[in-house]
Amino acid sequence: MLGPRPSAVARFLLPALALLVLAFPGAADAAILLEPRTDQERLALNRVIYILTHSPTAAKRWLELERSPEPVRLSFQTNPRSLLAETEPSDPEWIPLSGDAGWTEVSSSAPVVNLDDKMLRYSERAIAPTLAHEVLGHVYWNLKARRAGWEDVFIRVELDEMDAVLFEAVVRAELNVKADHPFISEIAADPQAYQKKRRFFSGGYAISLSLEEAADPVAAYKSRLKAVRKEIEEFPTTERRWKARRDIARHFVESHKESGTMMAFAVETTDFLIATSKQRLAGLRESETWLQNELKAGRTPKGRKELERLTALAKSPIARDLQKESRLLHSRLKQSLREWGRFTDSHVVWDVDWSEVQRRAAEDMQRHPDQLKAIKDLKLAF
Repeated sequence: MLGPRPSAVARFLLPALALLVLAFPGAADAAILLEPRTDQERLALNRVIYILTHSPTAAKRWLELERSPEPVRLSFQTNPRSLLAETEPSDPEWIPLSGDAGWTEVSSSAPVVNLDDKMLRYSERAIAPTLAHEVLGHVYWNLKARRAGWEDVFIRVELDEMDAVLFEAVVRAELNVKADHPFISEIAADPQAYQKKRRFFSGGYAISLSLEEAADPVAAYKSRLKAVRKEIEEFPTTERRWKARRDIARHFVESHKESGTMMAFAVETTDFLIATSKQRLAGLRESETWLQNELKAGRTPKGRKELERLTALAKSPIARDLQKESRLLHSRLKQSLREWGRFTDSHVVWDVDWSEVQRRAAEDMQRHPDQLKAIKDLKLAF
């Protein structure tokens, strides 16, 4: 199944997309150029685009992008730095991938969007939100920035990533692609806090500043450098904490038969963190390097000029427009989730409340002390 019926915009758009993508893939005069390496990739790209037309928000944005004079190239590529947390898909609509599922290159005249070919093991519905994130989020706004003369520093605005995250989440909600997953509710509850947690996933994220931080980029980079160095120093303890928390939650799932509960999700969450810990540490170290380089470059005349432009960009009309859209997307996300009965303003649905896990563990210590005491690094868990 492809989800809800197409919107009115989508029904208008489908014939045009069928001609553009199916009959003329890679045509020189098309705004969207498919560059598959195999027939499987061609079919996947066509189906993913079709699926996106079932999202009213994506269909409307795609139509705008189709009218753009700049072509956009789409392809699958191998990402050697990403890692799947499973060997075979356990859920065709959920891709447990650490690293970039998609990445966009905007430096050339034609933006290039790459999708990690590891995703081809999963359904096209699972891939569609990532394509929306890259094409309808990043490409759309980076082309606007190029026309407005801000292309050189736009990549350093954190709001660009947060807007793409929100766009992806809205598409998930409208297509009902894992809209019940906890991370969607986390974004809906506080997108700024969600993005802040991801700042040191990579060097690119680390040097992307909020509009407030852009008022003094040097101070912001120094603060972030101090924070990332602390995370690197504490990472061995953090990893041990993940393992202790995982074992505590697993105790409740296995000994108390609490499958399908917050405890089960806690096991899933910590298992993923442990499986991808090497990638996370690499992201921290890359963030440290990029921040050091930014501070070093900022002491040169060229670097100072770029930081001044970043400060000016944060006050520009395009930054205000991006901020306005992000707020609209946030409202749309919450509304879509309410329609599915999956979000309220009072709490985050399905999030792991570790204070509650701690309370439950303390109670269980009284009943089954030997079982919990056997867990390594138990005291580190909280």
